[in-house]
Amino acid sequence: MFAGGFTLEAAEEVCGDEGAEPAGVLESLSRLVDQSLVISEDRGQARFRMLETLRRYAGERLGESGTAEKLQRRHADCFLRLAERAEPMLRGPQQATWLRALESDRDNFSAAMDWAFRRDPDVAVRLTSALAYFWLIGRRRSEVRQRLAEAVDMARGTAG
Repeated sequence: MFAGGFTLEAAEEVCGDEGAEPAGVLESLSRLVDQSLVISEDRGQARFRMLETLRRYAGERLGESGTAEKLQRRHADCFLRLAERAEPMLRGPQQATWLRALESDRDNFSAAMDWAFRRDPDVAVRLTSALAYFWLIGRRRSEVRQRLAEAVDMARGTAG
């Protein structure tokens, strides 16, 4: 589900079973790290990532399992919550911290938006709105213009 990298918290939120112990996700991640299927990185915060070829293969298997849609929704919801939590913090004294956090998950935001624009207009518009300031201060005006235009088209019913 994840693009780029991810935190343990995101993995627990997206991949954990409801009502299950978070330790189960950590155990699974530890096994994958031990088998060199997932890479553990520490850049001030523990993050994990898969090699792109393995990620694609796992995505294909996930699609065959019939659970991809459920996990894609959970992924989009997870990153929507992060974007909405971060958005007001980008205008305060913790701006640099939040910019780094959002930048670390830029690929996950893109993946969540791509899914949302295909499947859930409400999530697509909310995610675009929550990330607009992040894109603007990150000097990615073309990205914000493109995504806002998509959101407006979707809201008008002309997307796709």
